[in-house]
This record gives sequence, structure tokens and C-alpha cells, in this order.
Amino acid sequence: MNVKLTGLAFVQLFLSAVAVYGQNTGTEAADVPDEIAEANLQSVNPEIGESLFKTYCTACHHMEMRLVGPALKDVHTRRAEDWIINFVQRSQDMIASGDSTAVAMFNEFNRIIMPDQPVDEGQIKNILAYIKSYGSEPSEKGNITRPRLAATSGAIPLKFSDFRFWITYTIMVILMVITLFYLIEYNSITDKRE
Repeated sequence: MNVKLTGLAFVQLFLSAVAVYGQNTGTEAADVPDEIAEANLQSVNPEIGESLFKTYCTACHHMEMRLVGPALKDVHTRRAEDWIINFVQRSQDMIASGDSTAVAMFNEFNRIIMPDQPVDEGQIKNILAYIKSYGSEPSEKGNITRPRLAATSGAIPLKFSDFRFWITYTIMVILMVITLFYLIEYNSITDKRE
């Protein structure tokens, strides 16, 4: 067994484990908090919208910066609500139908496909309510507004301050050291036999 190849395979395994740890799982229906799943979404609620935004949107969108997709702050002033709802639920159908705005966005964002989102009209309206309320939270000094913190994605972030990260990291380092030790020992034994 070649030590270099096995070491590379182990590094690849380590990187795969880290990637799985930080993988976005926000698009699965099972990951939606119970209070959102059971909420009556007929009344628009920015708090529910914020949670939905974190679950479905933040993997590709930020409020104020362009990521994989456009910044969503004030999107309600740039597009009609019906258009937004249709695009979120069926973006590729809109592009295929020749909708000029959808086609232009698709081309502007390097022809990256926005997956159809598993949200209903009421959920999208809640997300829009959150987007409308973004940055309008009053400060302690009166009428001055301060921007809200950017929403985080449904992904588990890889932060050095996160206890789960350090547990995973420590286990992987220990496994790597043990594996490399045994590979070196195996290599030295096979060299002695020759």
C-alpha cells in the first residue's frame, strides 16, 4: 500500500467530512421549524418570514450583497409580488416561457439555475414581509434606524467558536494522526522485508 496515496485518500475523507458538516440542509421540508410548518400563513408575519428566509433563501441570497443570486433588500420595489411568487416557485418555467425579466436575470447571474422552492404563496408573502421590514428596526436613540444583522442560512456554519466544530475537528485530527502513524509503521515493516 502506498503511503502517499493513502494519505491523500485520508485528506479527501477529512475534507468530505467537513463539507458534510457544513452542508446546507435548509431545503428539506423536515428542517422547517414546527411553529412555521403549523402556522396559519394566511396572515403575513415578518418573524415567520425571517425564519423562512433563513431556511430557504440564505444559501444563495443576502439582503445587501450579491451572492449566487441578487441582493433581496427592497426586491418588492423592483418586482411585482405576483412575479416574485411565480419566479420563486417556477423560475425555469418563466425563463422557458420567455419572460424578459426572468431571462435577463438568468443571464446576468451566469445562467445559474434557481431551483424551484418548496414554498407556498403564503410563505413567500411572509418572506416578503420580512424583506420589507429589513433595516426598519428602530434604535434606542429614537427615529434613527439601524440595519438588521444579515440572516444566516440553514447551513451549520463552520465557526471556531462552535463547540460542535471543535469536537469534529479534534476527532478528525486524532484519526488522521493514528492513520498516518500506522501507515508509516506499515511502510517501515514492508521496507525491512525487502
